[in-house]
Amino acid sequence: MSDDIHPVDLRVGQNVRRLRMLRGLSQTSVANAVGITFQQIQKYEKGTNRISASMMHDIAKTLDVDILAFFAETTAESDSKSFTIPDTGELFSKLDLRVLEKIARIDNAEIKKQIILLIDAVSTGEARTPADLAAEELHADA
Repeated sequence: MSDDIHPVDLRVGQNVRRLRMLRGLSQTSVANAVGITFQQIQKYEKGTNRISASMMHDIAKTLDVDILAFFAETTAESDSKSFTIPDTGELFSKLDLRVLEKIARIDNAEIKKQIILLIDAVSTGEARTPADLAAEELHADA
């Protein structure tokens, strides 16, 4: 038997994680709601364990999503510069995740860059220019 993770299992797990985090729920809270351990949720999210249909139903109900949301293709799969959020525990508040979700829905890269400049100015008190942002991107790609 192969140890390779099937791409569909991986996608489903990544979507479970993304939807859980967008709702500000911990692995433990979801696990408790569906009657399993948080370790099992970790395995589902990594795609190392497949999720049964009944468990997928229970998780979807807990996350208040349609079960088909687990099969949706994400931006990370279609955009090579995208990445998944690493395991952070509870570092992001619900509001932080809502902000990220709204920004992720913006298709225009220039608008996203302007939002970054605005956030930088508000959070640091220092105004930056688009040229500063471009220079920062060059350093990140190097």
